[in-house]
Parts: sequence; C-alpha cells; structure tokens
Amino acid sequence: MLPEKNSSSLWLESTSMALVCCGTVFVQTPFLRIYESVLCCQSLGRDCPFGGLEDEILCRNNKSVQTQLMDINANLVFWGGVLGPISAVFWVPLWQRLGLQRGLFFARLAAVLGEVVQAAVAYTNGWIPLENIFWASPLASSLLGGGGITFAVLMNTVVAKQTTSSDRSNAILFLNELIPSIFGTLANLVVWRAMDAWQAWTCVLAGLFISLVGVLLLLLGPRRQSDNTTDQRDGIQTTVISGLGALHRIRFAYREVRDQGRVAVLILILSTSFIYNAIGFVTNTLSKQYLPQRFGVNLGDVSLILGGTNFFTLILLVIINVVTKWPIFLIPMHPIIRSLAPMPFSGTQSDAIRWNLCKAAFFLLLGFIGNIILASARSVTTFRAGLLSVNLAIWYTSFTRALLTMLVDAKLLSMVLLLDQALEASGRMVNIEVINRLFWLGMEGDWPLSSPYWGVAVMCLGALGATLYALCSLSGGQSAEAAMASNDGHPTESSPLITRD
Repeated sequence: MLPEKNSSSLWLESTSMALVCCGTVFVQTPFLRIYESVLCCQSLGRDCPFGGLEDEILCRNNKSVQTQLMDINANLVFWGGVLGPISAVFWVPLWQRLGLQRGLFFARLAAVLGEVVQAAVAYTNGWIPLENIFWASPLASSLLGGGGITFAVLMNTVVAKQTTSSDRSNAILFLNELIPSIFGTLANLVVWRAMDAWQAWTCVLAGLFISLVGVLLLLLGPRRQSDNTTDQRDGIQTTVISGLGALHRIRFAYREVRDQGRVAVLILILSTSFIYNAIGFVTNTLSKQYLPQRFGVNLGDVSLILGGTNFFTLILLVIINVVTKWPIFLIPMHPIIRSLAPMPFSGTQSDAIRWNLCKAAFFLLLGFIGNIILASARSVTTFRAGLLSVNLAIWYTSFTRALLTMLVDAKLLSMVLLLDQALEASGRMVNIEVINRLFWLGMEGDWPLSSPYWGVAVMCLGALGATLYALCSLSGGQSAEAAMASNDGHPTESSPLITRD
C-alpha cells in the first residue's frame, strides 16, 4: 500500500507550478511584441523602440515592407537556429550522463547562445539599433521568460522526487492545464495589445511577481516524503512548461538505457518542428495575405489568442466526446478526458501507435479542410467554421509529444526532453529557414509556393516523419506483451509501453 498523501500539499504544488508558468507567459509576451514592433518600425525607417498601432498597421498593409520583415525574420531564425540542432546532436551522450537538472541548464545555455547570435546578426545587418538590441531581440525573452521556465521545471523536479505519480488526482492534473491556459489567454489579450513601454513593463513586472509567488509556494510549502522503493518503481513525474502555459507531463523512471533510439528521437523532433512551423506559416499567410483582402481585418491576434492555448479546444473536445461518444475525438492528454470513454485498444504499444497516428491524420485532414474554408470564405459563418477546424488541427499537433509517453523507454525519454528543450528554445530549427525561404520569397511575385496549401503539404511531411519515428521505436523496443509477461501478466506502473496521458 502506498502511504496516504496530504491532498492540500498536492493542490499547493499544482497551484504554485501554474503560477510560475503564468508569470513566465506574462514576462515573455511583451518582448515578443516589442521585437515585432521594433522590426516593423525599422523597416519603415522610423525610430520607435516599442512601436505603435499606427506603425503596425502601416507595416502590415505595406507589402514590400512586410516581405522585407519576413526576410529579416527568416535570417534571424536561421542564424539563431544553427546552434540548437548542431549542439543537441553532439550533446546527446553527454546528457545521458548529466541527468535532468544539469542537462536542462545546458539546454537553456544553448538557447541563450542561439539568441545571442540572432542579436549579433540583427545588429551587424543594421536591422536593429544597438541601443535596442537587447530588448528588441529574442535575447531578453529567453533570459527572463526562459529562465523562469527552466527554474519552474527544476523546482517541480525537486518536489516530484518526494512523491509518487500515483497520488496525483485527476483534478490536480487538470488544474495544471486549466490555470495556465486561462492566464495564457489573458496574457495574450492584455499584453499583445500593449502599445507603449509603460504597459509592457507593467506586464513584465507583474509576471515576475506572479512567478515569485509560485516559487515561494514551492519553497515554503510542505514536503511530502515517500518510500524509496516506491519511487524507484514509479519513477519521477516532472512537468515541462511549453507554449502559452500548456503543461506537458513527461514521465521518468531512469532504469534502462536504449542507445538505438537516438535517430528516432531526432526524426521526431524534426517532424514536430515541420508540423508546427507549417501550421504557423498557414495561419500567418491566411491572416496577413488572404483575409485582410476579403474582410479588412487582421487575424494575427485572433489566431494567437485562440490557437496559442488549448483551453477552448480542450473544453470543446470534452463536450463533443460526451455528446457524440465518438472515440475519434478522444484526446488522451488528460486523465479526466480519458475517463469519459474507454480507449478502443488493449493498451499495447503497437495499438497505441496506430490509434494516435489515425487521430493525427484525421486532425491534419481537418486542418486542411479548414484552410480551404478560410481561404475561400465569403461569410462569417464559413469563416468561423474554418477557424475552428484550423485551431483543432493546431492543438492536435501535440500528438507527437503524446507519443513519447507510449513509445520511448525511461532514459531515452529524458534525452528526448533535453533535446526538445534545446531545439525548441534556441531556435527555431534550420528547417524553419527552409520553410521560410520556400514559401515567403514568392509572396511578392504571386509565386505558386506562396499558397497556404503548401504548408499543409509540409504538415503531411511532418506526419510522415512522425510515422517513421514510430516505426523506428517499434523496431528497437521491447514488445508490450513481453513486458507484461515479465511481470506475471500485469503491466507495471512505470512501464513506458502503457498508454500515458
């Protein structure tokens, strides 16, 4: 029997982590906003460190300036992303020996180095004045917001080592998703419209204060002790903070090493990056090129607010699943959702792969249909239908991360996390540059590749890579049946082959 845990301390831990994550969102978002505004003003030949609404409208409506801005961003993305994948490939053996805490530190270091290169390239090319180079580059966002992310991950790891994964209730796990999603939406609503330095700094200071409250709750809250043998069996559950406050739970057991999975891991991360950035390209192209011509409005803020957080889509999927009982809408990300209907497979590894890939294909198809509707919309009703489809597809691209908890063993899983931290944080990988060059260079001349449907093709390429990753994992992994047989037919709590949320 497991020792009884203090439920209040569980809620305290969950709330404190949510506060740290929400504060990080508030800290990061103003710098992203400032970065875009400064580049916009620089393209217009004006001196406005924090930008303004009039300049932003001029920038977005001026096709040549917009093309120049995209080209500048493409160059920054390329130079900032060079260090990430190169260093990550060479650091894989090192991370296997360093462990989670030190590995995350080096991952964040790679992120900062990548953004230092970005800032240097921006300055040497005259894109950003020297006096604005820190605030108007991703460097500030990485150091302040990214530092909060890293610290939150490390603190949660420390707390998680003193408990077991089995004592976390559905309500607590749901809280870890719900609160950051709500605050992430509020942060976009408030911060993204900040038009002057005072509003931006207010949001930054508020974010730092919120994060500090969360950290203090973690440090001063009660500690829960648990049996060592139980911890060895159940492993460590840590929380990885990503995106606009979404908390992706990754499980660690630290029991076995499977070196054969390195290639599969790199395939997975490349595929995820292709899918994510292709969807981003589709959304940006539609909002900046197609929709302003037909509706006279810019969709950029709307897509950020709705597509940047999974809260609305999460609630919608729960409602759809409860009403229709269609298992195709069941997203196995939350225990609450997973409890609404049984999974239509026995829980073996191969069945889980097929199930997730089928759902991924469905949502990619849904996004493709939504893009067609958006591009050809003639009324508000069809426009909303397309936007809903695109947001569903955007939210579901996290399926590749969900695959991690079903396909990868414990030690390899920790390596995946460290790689993902380095590649996602530092940048923006080299394939983003390929996508940018391939699509954006043709925008001014109506080149066929400027169509958003090419972004869908790249999404399919990413899905193909994810499938290849799944096959690589299957070919080198232990079968679920063998794992269950080794435990008298009963799957263990720490088995990486059992479906996780």
